[in-house]
Formats: sequence, structure tokens, C-alpha cells
Amino acid sequence: MNYRFLFIPIDDRPCTFKMPVELAKIAGVEMVSPPAELLGKFMEPGKCEELIQWLSKVGGKFQGTIIATDMFVYGGLVASRKMLSDRDTVLGRLQKLIDVLKSGKNNFGKIFAFSSLMRVTPTYTDVGLIPLIEKVIGYSTESYHAKKGNAKSKELVEKIGEDIPAEVLSEYLASRERNFTVNKKLLEYAGQGVFDRLLIGLDDSKTVGLNILEREELEEIVNRTNLGNTVSIAPGTDESTSLLLAELLCALTGIHPTIHAVYSHPDGKKTVGRYEDRSFEELVDLHIKISGAAKTDIMKDADILLFVHNPAGSQKEASGQNLFMNIGHNYDPFALSIGRMVVNGRNVAVADVYYANGADNSLVDILLKKINVLKLFSYAAWNTAGNTVGTAVAQSVIRFVSKEINKGKEGTCSTLEAQINMLLERFTDDWIYQSDIRQQLSREALFKGVSMFGIGKKLPEFERSLRMRMENRFNTLMKSLEGKEVYDISTGCKHTFKPWKIKNISLPWGRLFETSFELEK
Repeated sequence: MNYRFLFIPIDDRPCTFKMPVELAKIAGVEMVSPPAELLGKFMEPGKCEELIQWLSKVGGKFQGTIIATDMFVYGGLVASRKMLSDRDTVLGRLQKLIDVLKSGKNNFGKIFAFSSLMRVTPTYTDVGLIPLIEKVIGYSTESYHAKKGNAKSKELVEKIGEDIPAEVLSEYLASRERNFTVNKKLLEYAGQGVFDRLLIGLDDSKTVGLNILEREELEEIVNRTNLGNTVSIAPGTDESTSLLLAELLCALTGIHPTIHAVYSHPDGKKTVGRYEDRSFEELVDLHIKISGAAKTDIMKDADILLFVHNPAGSQKEASGQNLFMNIGHNYDPFALSIGRMVVNGRNVAVADVYYANGADNSLVDILLKKINVLKLFSYAAWNTAGNTVGTAVAQSVIRFVSKEINKGKEGTCSTLEAQINMLLERFTDDWIYQSDIRQQLSREALFKGVSMFGIGKKLPEFERSLRMRMENRFNTLMKSLEGKEVYDISTGCKHTFKPWKIKNISLPWGRLFETSFELEK
């Protein structure tokens, strides 16, 4: 069966809008989405009322719908962190959305919804805001401890609060209260059966803070109302709709692969990564469950082997790595294990969380030299550990389902092409850009007195520099992969890899945090 899904992302970034659409192609799924001009774009909120009208009029029948509610009620993820719309307004939009979903239930199919749980900090728009944001983090942290009964923290909350401009603190707390109300309302609708699945994802987090208090209360509601089979509350935001895509495919096909996790540093799997509220192991287990797959502790029985490259100690930023940091670390056994499993025909996924915000250059260098990375089921190494793990798990599950449903359908090579495209995108973005070029451009911005959070009028200049660097590095990657064997035994598709091209390279939000590009054969 050729599936047709309706998809509304949380904003128009490549990782939230383009990636799920590209992942769907791996399984031959058509994704129908609203026009990009209706979606949120950085500081400009999406057109909520127009989106609801679009949804009410969209034609055709769908087997499933994946919907980011933040887009409809706030205008996107960034907009959700500010009081651009008051509580009554967003609740009114939510009610309109629910009415449309109820009235069109027969056409929307299974409805899988996602909502974010507001992160600890406001949006970074300038380096000069960092001291203020640090105070907000301190306020959130001490508020958590105060709520748990720490008398010293109660005093600190008042003291820190006095150091934060009243209008800033007021908007921050009002935004939190409004968004928390929306999430509690979504739980009510889940209890009424409006959603087949509801995922509430924690945006960039820590182990303590106001967001953790909110998470704990939402979890208590889920447990009290017996919504555990319908609702999940988990770390991550940007990768969440990709995970829901994987889970939706599993639900519709009845195919639920088993996954076994292998850690490069088993003694470090209990470590909590940067921007997360739980350990690497807990992240992996939870994202496997959300994807529609199942965890297995028996390696030989697993449908998918997830190799997690994690640090032995604390997780650091990819921007701080250099040629000398990893001296003494022997990556060969881990890389060779990956290579051996690939050669033996096992389905292998790689989640590189050794660093936050980019790949481990040392590991990628060995992988490219030792194995045919085009035979991997997935690879990811971007942003937070949750983003990376969720992406790697989602792609590998979708790839597994694709192979199962296309088994014996000779000549259906488009799904293999989509798989290769996603692998190349991740190595290009997570490794080439995030771990290298982004750092070069950040230094260039510092030298020129430009904020990495907003390039402004110098955007054309930085995009020219970006294109030159990206094209050079991408062409080098293509040369290293040229001649590698690419095949899909389930469909009989097989060919020798020839270099692809990269085009339309840009900085879509006018900042250095993400890049956009397209690949073509």
C-alpha cells in the first residue's frame, strides 16, 4: 500500500520540516504539508488562523496525520517562548484545531500530535543576552529546589528575581504558565480520544528547573488518568515528528523491529548529556519505545543494532574538539565492530553523542576509511543527544519498515535513493557543517563583530563563504565514497556510487545555528 500522510511541522527549519518529508520517502510515503509561507520562521510567527483554515479545507484522504500543535496555537517553536498571544487567544486557537480534527477524523486517519514543553531559557538572539539568560537559568534552578522545600533556594529565588528586569521575568513566567495550561488541555483531549498518540517533548533541558516541575505534574496526570498507552513525555523537540512518523508507520503496518544498543563507553551510558534531563541510556530506551520499535538485550536477535558513540565522562561541545583531545582514545574496536556487522549484513544505525552540537571528527574519519557508510541504516550527530538519538532511531526504523513492505518489489529503487540521500545529508550537516564550517564561520563572525545568533546585513557575505566551504568539503566527501557498492537486497536495486551534487546552500534563519541545502544525483 502507498501511504499518504498529512504533516504540519513546528516551524520551517530543515530539521523540522524537510527532514520528516525526506524520511517519509524512504518508505515511499507521500507527505502533504501546508505552504511554507504559512509556517513560523525564526522570530516571525506562523499564520495560525490561516493554517487552521488550510487544515479545514485540505482535500483527499490520509492514512495518518502528524501535527505539531505549537504551529497552530503559538505560530511555531520560537513564538511559543514569548507572549505574542495571550492564554485566551491560544486556547481559542486550540479549540478551533480540535474542532477541525474531530470533524475531519474520517479523512485524517490516525492522528499523532506533538507539543513542546517550554525550555529553561528564552531564545538567544544576541551574545549580549547571555548574562541575562544565565540569571533566568539560575531563577529556574532555584525555583525547582524551593518547590522541593529548600529554604535557602527560596531566598535565592527572590534575590535572583530582583536582578532580572521585571518585564523579562513577567513575560517568561507568563509564557510558561500559558504553555503549561495548553499541555494540560492537550492531555484532556487525549483522554477524550481526539489523538491516537500525543507526544510532549522537553525542549533543551536540565535535570532541575521549572520545566522539570511541569514535566513531573504532567506525568502525574498521565498516570492518574491511565493515559500511558496514548501519551509519552520525553526529551527532545526537533526530532519528535520524525519519531512519530516512524511510530505511525509501525502502527499501520504492524511491523515493530527490535533494537539492541551498543555503547562505545558502557561506563558512561548513565551520564546525563548537555541540554538533557536524563542519561544517554534512558534517552535511547525511551526513543526506541516512542519510535514503535522494541528494545532487546540480546544482540543476535535484534533487527537493528544501534551503535551509540558516547563519552566516558561529561559531554562537551563539538566546537571544542581538536586533533589532540582524543589522543589515548582507541576508536578502532568500536568502528571495527560497526564495520563487521555491516559486512555480515546486519542493519546498523550510528548515533554519535560524544559531543553536543556536532560529530566526533575522529570517529567519522575512521568510519569513512574503514567501512562503507552508504550501507548504514542511519547516522546522526547533531544538536542535543536527544536530537541525535531520535533521528538515528527514526531513520533506522523507517528503513526497516520500508525493506519489509517493499520486499520482492523489484525495481522500486526510489526508496534506496531516498535512504542514500538522508545518509549524505546527515554526514554533510552533522559532520561537515556543525563540527567544522559552523565553527569557522563563528570565528569569522567574532572577528567582524557580528552576532552568530543574527548575521543581519552581512548575511550575503557569510552565505558566499558558506557555499565555498561547503562545496569544497562535500566534493571531498564524494570522492571518498565514489565507487562504493550500494544495494538493497529486498528490491534487487544495486549500483556503484557516483558523486552527487550539492546546491541551494543557505543560512535559512540568518544565523549560524543551522544550514540548508539540497542534494541531487
